[in-house]
Amino acid sequence: MNFSVSEWLAFAITDMLIKVALVIFVVLLVSLYLAPIIPFVSVGVGFSMLNLICLFLVETAVLSLEFVNWRPRAVLKAALTIAIANILFVACGATSFTLTGQSSHVSRTIADNVWFTACLASTNVVPLLLVLTFRHAVRLARRFVCRCAPAR
Repeated sequence: MNFSVSEWLAFAITDMLIKVALVIFVVLLVSLYLAPIIPFVSVGVGFSMLNLICLFLVETAVLSLEFVNWRPRAVLKAALTIAIANILFVACGATSFTLTGQSSHVSRTIADNVWFTACLASTNVVPLLLVLTFRHAVRLARRFVCRCAPAR
């Protein structure tokens, strides 16, 4: 995917806002607006950081496949990165819920924890699509401005 530093930053901030908003929405929906919100903000931030770490590790691993002379197309690299990062995110999230004993707040079995983190993983693609759409719009605007600029 070859994100620049500003694109990684935009991805992290967008993902964090989406995850925090989703966690707060679910908590307020389940508790009927009686639960304090502040402790659950850290849960959303934690899930966002887990997503960022998973995506970074998997992208590094996919890019390292060039050392074994396997150079897939950019679309295949991106799809492979997103799919494996989401699988890793679900596995890490469900495992951490199950092992820390926090699953009593969400569910009782690891299967329910997998479903919960899989639903949360469905939000992982939204920041990627937003950043990639914005990148494409900026490239189109630059191309249009360069075409319309008078020659000197």
